[in-house]
Amino acid sequence: MRGYTVCVDVGGTFVDLALFEGEVAVGFHKVLNVPSAPEQAALHGLRELLAATGTPAAALDDVIYATTLAVNAVVERRGAPTALLTTQGFRDALEIRTEQPYDLYNLFGPFPEPLVPRRLRLGVAERTLYDGTIARPPQRERVAEVAAALRRAGVASVAVCFLHSYANSASEEAVAGWLAEELPGVPASLSSRVLPEIGEYGRASTTVVNAYVLPLIGRHLARLDAGLRELGFGGRLLVVTSAGGMMGRQVAAELPVKLLESGPASGAVGVAALLEAKGAGDGDAVTFDMGGTTAKTSIVIDGRPLVTTEYEVGRVERFKRGSGLLVRMPTVDIVEVGAGGGSIAYVDAAGLLAVGPRSAGAEPGPACYGRGGDLPTVTDADLLLGLLNAAYFLGGTFPLDAELARRAVARHVATPLGLAVEEAAAGIFRVVNANMAQAVGVHAAEKGVNVQRCALVAIGGAGPVHACAVARQLGIRRVVVPDKAGVFSALGCRTVPPAFEHVTSYRALLDEVDLPRLDALYGRMEEHCLANLVGAAAPERVRFGYAVDVQYAGQRSYLTVPFAKPSSGFHRATLAAITRTFEEAYEVSYHRRIPGVPLEALSWRLRAEEPLPTRWPRLAAGAAGLLGRPAGAGGPGGPADQGRQGGSAPGDAPRTRAVYFPEHGFVAARVCRGRARLARERLAGPAVIEDEETTVVVPPGAVADVGDDLTVTIVL
Repeated sequence: MRGYTVCVDVGGTFVDLALFEGEVAVGFHKVLNVPSAPEQAALHGLRELLAATGTPAAALDDVIYATTLAVNAVVERRGAPTALLTTQGFRDALEIRTEQPYDLYNLFGPFPEPLVPRRLRLGVAERTLYDGTIARPPQRERVAEVAAALRRAGVASVAVCFLHSYANSASEEAVAGWLAEELPGVPASLSSRVLPEIGEYGRASTTVVNAYVLPLIGRHLARLDAGLRELGFGGRLLVVTSAGGMMGRQVAAELPVKLLESGPASGAVGVAALLEAKGAGDGDAVTFDMGGTTAKTSIVIDGRPLVTTEYEVGRVERFKRGSGLLVRMPTVDIVEVGAGGGSIAYVDAAGLLAVGPRSAGAEPGPACYGRGGDLPTVTDADLLLGLLNAAYFLGGTFPLDAELARRAVARHVATPLGLAVEEAAAGIFRVVNANMAQAVGVHAAEKGVNVQRCALVAIGGAGPVHACAVARQLGIRRVVVPDKAGVFSALGCRTVPPAFEHVTSYRALLDEVDLPRLDALYGRMEEHCLANLVGAAAPERVRFGYAVDVQYAGQRSYLTVPFAKPSSGFHRATLAAITRTFEEAYEVSYHRRIPGVPLEALSWRLRAEEPLPTRWPRLAAGAAGLLGRPAGAGGPGGPADQGRQGGSAPGDAPRTRAVYFPEHGFVAARVCRGRARLARERLAGPAVIEDEETTVVVPPGAVADVGDDLTVTIVL
């Protein structure tokens, strides 16, 4: 038996898989998702990949899994019927929020409906003070009454968030024990376990999201694990977190709120690892991950993706912070927009062309899939514009029907707007590119990043098709398309280290911090992280990262400040270093300092990480996907290696075809089948490189260089 790992990335439309032998990628696969049961699609793809490469499931050490199931369940409101138990008098915190409008010029701007309706938000007479003193313990009789009401309401999950429970969890723990007796089989999410952090609304909202998706994610991971065991798998099922870490299945099932941006995070971490491997780790980049359902963007600065401690799900206003459901968890800072290949185009009430966020998904999919969909999508437009090859979609295993695409665009867009079909398709292409460029530009502006100094790294099945058009709108001059870009997030899973994050609130003026108390606090946090860290055979192999939330006393916004913890314990020099770092960061963010105002520490953060021996895996010279050939057609090193050149896909590509470009209209573009034939070659646009899992579009006036590692670098 050789050590193998399979990485699986489950998106809204497709499931991507990558097989590794040690640190070397030896096989790839891509299958349509089954939205109602994504574990079935993952297991189906895994069976085909293992059969095609001759790899027994028993040879797998690990299955590393990334999924968008949790965030989709929140956005689509498909979670469990959930209740919230709070301190009496505080059940409306989910609706009061921060008491601030997200739009100063629209005082009546709508907010998303809370995940828990008011009738299921129930108060318990108890009170814990800010210092942890229990002034009034909860009464079991009241909890029994509440449990009876929840039983009658058919509640399947409960969130418990008491005032100041971050300072003392005893009341929440007592209630959890009583609920377990009164409501057997109904899980309880405690805010003191999910997020022991100051800030009532953020803690309550995050705990509710955890409870809302906990039954769904728990069942999903259990079914996936059972299916793997039936195949003969005896290793570990590991799950990628939103913060770009990896944890075990059991911990993931208990804390599913940590998985909301699981898939996109693996792509962002993978981009950073790739840039480091190429010697560009100190450069800045914007990731552009466009799949079948959404497009995601993140920013890599000095070789690391930006991470935030606050994240919003399901914004009512796409680009307005504060209009979504708040989740306070370390998360790779990602902005997601409903602009994927399956995004539906339509004429809105004002008679204007719009695209997304509604998606055709995998079932039925775009009209050109021939699976019953009759609404026009971005993929349909791309096909009509010559950007895609109907005979070579997914390496020729999934031919597209251009006539169905034409009918859908004609009926729903061209005819209502009085346009020719090609004009309507071009309009769809322009609108979706503008949507994505706006998302990238707004996100970068919020972070103070000049995107024109960055490279745009295009990944995802549709990313390389649209990347150059989006880059030109943003003024970005360089686009990078990695090899296997269409399954890149699955590759990225292999670059994610085992990691676990924890936070504890201890609010004090920085100059007045009790150092022995801080030492004890971090001692407990380190133990907690080690207990939840996957694969940490020896604590000395674990690398700890320390940070603290700091603000000027009296302000309501903070900056998260990293610092180094001395091996001998905390001392005043540590606090002085935190002060310097905060003031420098504050000046960068707000272009000023505020002398004479003391600093206040709020919450202390810890990330425990076991570094990987290799940041970026090597792609074997003969590594091939199953796209373009039947399953079971050989293993690595055999006849299947021809998969790069198309394998059993129908014929060679035509030398040229008419392709649409916004600035030029339809022009004759050179067509290349498979980038392995182009290593160390330079292409002048217009050109199209057809890979098995994606298509790279090079516009007129651009130059594309294909490196030895088959990375395509396009200079616009």
